[in-house]
Amino acid sequence: MNFVFLLSLVSILGMYANVMFLESVWLGILIFFVYLLSTSLIWRVVYKKVFGFKRNNFIRAMYSVFTVFFLLSTFSAICVWSYKLTAEGVVAVFVGTSLVSWLAWVWARTSKGARRKNIIDVQIKNNDGENVLYPARFILILLYSFLWIITIILFIRSGGDQSVLQTPWQILSPYILPLMFVLTILLGVMLLSRFKTRGLLVLLITQTFLLHLYIPISHQLPWGGDVWRHIAVEKRLVEDESILPVLLGPEAVWKEVIGVDIPQVLVHPQKYSYGQLWGVTVLLTRVLHVDLLTLNIWLLPILWSLFFPILLFQIGTTLFHSKRIGLWLVWLSLVPFSLQAVGSLTLPVSLGLLGFLFVLSLWLMYIKTGNRAQKQWTLLLSFFLLFTYPLYVLLMWLAILVTGVVRRIERVKNKALSVSILIILLIFSIPIFELLFNTSVFPQQWSFISSTKQFIGQLTGWYYATGIRLHDVLSGNIFYNHTPTWSFVASPFTMWRWYVMPLMLVLWGTMLYGVYRALWVEKQLVLKVFGSLFVTVLGGYIIGWYILEGDRLLVRRLDPTLAVLMIIFLVYGCMQLVGRIDQVPQNRKILLIISSIILISFFATSNYASGPDMRVVSVDEYRVAEFVWNRTDRLADRHCVLADTWTLLALEAVSGRTIVGGGFPIDYQYGQVERESLLQELRDDRELASNEMIKELQEKTGAKHCFIVYDGLGRGDELFGDNSGTFGKLEVWVVGLN
Repeated sequence: MNFVFLLSLVSILGMYANVMFLESVWLGILIFFVYLLSTSLIWRVVYKKVFGFKRNNFIRAMYSVFTVFFLLSTFSAICVWSYKLTAEGVVAVFVGTSLVSWLAWVWARTSKGARRKNIIDVQIKNNDGENVLYPARFILILLYSFLWIITIILFIRSGGDQSVLQTPWQILSPYILPLMFVLTILLGVMLLSRFKTRGLLVLLITQTFLLHLYIPISHQLPWGGDVWRHIAVEKRLVEDESILPVLLGPEAVWKEVIGVDIPQVLVHPQKYSYGQLWGVTVLLTRVLHVDLLTLNIWLLPILWSLFFPILLFQIGTTLFHSKRIGLWLVWLSLVPFSLQAVGSLTLPVSLGLLGFLFVLSLWLMYIKTGNRAQKQWTLLLSFFLLFTYPLYVLLMWLAILVTGVVRRIERVKNKALSVSILIILLIFSIPIFELLFNTSVFPQQWSFISSTKQFIGQLTGWYYATGIRLHDVLSGNIFYNHTPTWSFVASPFTMWRWYVMPLMLVLWGTMLYGVYRALWVEKQLVLKVFGSLFVTVLGGYIIGWYILEGDRLLVRRLDPTLAVLMIIFLVYGCMQLVGRIDQVPQNRKILLIISSIILISFFATSNYASGPDMRVVSVDEYRVAEFVWNRTDRLADRHCVLADTWTLLALEAVSGRTIVGGGFPIDYQYGQVERESLLQELRDDRELASNEMIKELQEKTGAKHCFIVYDGLGRGDELFGDNSGTFGKLEVWVVGLN
């Protein structure tokens, strides 16, 4: 361990030198990975001593690496939350991570509660040979590898677009979908053969990466609108500025809450929700010298592909005492649209979900063993979740609370009544939080029939099967996406969708049967905890979307969490029903299983083709944003840019939030009536005199000059004179407002 300590120290010094003056991309990447791997060696010891992972276990190695990354991102979030992340702050993050790692190593070696027996050997049978129908066939590996490479080539050749898109499938090769369909079937078939667990898990990781490749590789810029607001904040942090409110420094502000003065940052939800993503992105761009655009395109797809299958596999093996069923759980995670999309986008909710599943998996191990050292370490990590994402803090602490409550319920006489009361409280827990923080409100008018119709139609697949809607549907996009007409791309997997409704009814029936068994029949505490999480999330989802209204700060981000819980109970429900087919002849059993794999694979591919439906900023729009920022007076108090929303989002990022909304008034929901009205007047080609337009622009913004950006204005010269720049179809004018 002395060598590991020396290697970590040298890595930290090397990273500081690279941040301050070397500024080498390849050196930064090398030193960062040396630190990551060397520090993970410390955690390999901790996980062996405390959680009983095998000495050379692949899962143990991946958990160790993720722990180091989790600590780095958490300490980065704390820096951003409290003040700023300077070069010295970067060093402090690495030093803090190393210090916690070494303290954990000392604690693991001296703690009396440390577990020295192997939890895998004691509680989870080596079920590599369980549920196997035929021997391993190496030809399947070769076929999968060949098709995987072909799919990668198609992604690369058809991706990298520059124009405005509403979905990646407008540009990606149509041959990708049938290849993904076949690859998913091959993986399902290989799970029935006598391949080793590690090899199958690696294949599932490669398939997960392929699944999440469609968004980052399809365009040269990141997808969506929120990402540009995050980049704007990250740019300011890279320039050693703080994001208010803060805890430290001269900019710290105090606020009165219930008659007590406290720092305002303590009750500022954005710093808790976004701090982890902001912090780790700034940390990596400083250390690796990789630009923010690249990080916001690739960070989460890579992290998700590496660690999500590992975390889900470990949860499955701990819950169901079978490695093979853990693999099936990972395979089923390829199906839900919400997991396909959230793992492909660098968003705070995506990063937060990984941390939540990580801590939850460790809490499961503690529940199974009752080991005091495991409990202590997991409780500490659950506190760290506070700086990742509020939703997951709430869910994790509810899981911890439910663990204690269920243990007490087991001692009372009337268990049924106690469990019923607990379930009701859990169902209303998330809506209560939404109402308390005023992110959801009771509707002024509510129709039971209309809400019930919407709830059933969306969650059973009726709306998706009956037709493509003209408008976007925000709720119910868990297993499939309700694609609007403006982003629908026809394919053999989306043209006929009537099978979705009966399939979803079967899936819902199996899942709810599994939840019923977990809460009312089984005596295993881990199943009751997961059943409680399921009713919490599902109840909050239904009440939040179909009864309450408002911003829905928590409910809007429940889709991927609900998808994870749904596939867990789908697996458990299938396990309870599998005994029904034990008497079926072997040939019919194999036919039933293979048919199910093909149907689920077709459903997964259909979900893959159904979205996402989101716009991407074009390269021309981004170039306009850079042009405007380079030409504007950066010291001016007021700015004026009359342009489309997407150009202004790119400008907000390029300017580091110096120019937000083009300088026009903006409400809390980012609405800009005045700017949109002026743009609409230009689109309608009304008879506008240039002096009238200039007067109105000056009144709305108070700026001295205004940049006017429009696509196909046509008569801009007669209104504003010669244009200052042309970028594709976009033209830019600079006019004086004096």
